[in-house]
Amino acid sequence: MLGPLLAAIVIAAVAVFLWALFAPGPAPPRPPSKVLDTPPVDYGLLCVAAITDDPEVAARIRSRLGEAGIRATVAPGADDHVLVLVFEGELDRARRVVGRGPA
Repeated sequence: MLGPLLAAIVIAAVAVFLWALFAPGPAPPRPPSKVLDTPPVDYGLLCVAAITDDPEVAARIRSRLGEAGIRATVAPGADDHVLVLVFEGELDRARRVVGRGPA
């Protein structure tokens, strides 16, 4: 009866020794994360076609794009800028329309 008890104790001691030998150590410290002034903005499927400081100019650009059959919207940007956003598939065409200058 002493043999099986001694075998169980030896197996348990070996298991504890191996666990201590191969157990992962403490996790290394994480580098501090950067704190952003403003969180990044994700417009999903929309891309920036134009940036302006004047909301009225952004509204005229949006109207001009609409006349060209391009769906557009206006969104506030950083530093009081106004963004004109279009779908990615219409981005090149929208920039050509915007690049023609005032109507």
